[in-house]
Amino acid sequence: MTETPTTGPAQESRAVHRCESLRRDGTVCNRYVATLWVDGAWRCPSHRPRTNITAPGEAAPKLPKPPVNALTDPADALKLSSWAAIQLARGRLDHQRANALATQCREFRRCFAVEARHKQELALVAAWELAMNAEEAGDRDTLTEARAQMRTLFTQMGVPEKNYRRPNPEPDQYGGTR
Repeated sequence: MTETPTTGPAQESRAVHRCESLRRDGTVCNRYVATLWVDGAWRCPSHRPRTNITAPGEAAPKLPKPPVNALTDPADALKLSSWAAIQLARGRLDHQRANALATQCREFRRCFAVEARHKQELALVAAWELAMNAEEAGDRDTLTEARAQMRTLFTQMGVPEKNYRRPNPEPDQYGGTR
C-alpha cells in the first residue's frame, strides 16, 4: 500500500503592492497594507493625497458664532446644544462638531447635577455634626435647629419623610413619654 502525501490547506494568492512613495529621509516606504493605485503609483494611506473640502485658494467657510461664551449654568449648556442642533439642520455646522458640542454640554449638565447633589450632602454632614455636638453639649435649641435642617435637606434630596418614633417610648423623669 502506498501513501500519498497529504496536501496542506489551500493558500490564496493575491497581488500585494508596496507603497512606492518616498519618505522624508529618501527611502521608499514599502508599506503594503491598504495600498491603492493613485496618480500612477501605488500609495499607502499615509502617502495618498488628502481630499480638500475647499477648492485651492479658497478660504474655509467661517463658522457661525455660538450664543454663549462660557458654560456657567445648565441653561447655557441647553442654549449651546440647541444652537448646535439648529446649525446642523441648516448645514452650517458639520456633524462631528455638532456631536462634540452636544457631548460636552451633556457632560457639563451631568457634572452640574452631581455638584449640586454634593453640596447638599456636605450641608447634611454639617447639620449632622451640629446635631451631634449639640446633643453632647446638651443644647436642645441647637439640636432642634440642626434636626430641622436635616429634615429639610433630606426632603430636598428626595428621601421620604417618615415618622421615626420608637415603638416603646421610655418614660421621662416626670412619667410622660419622650
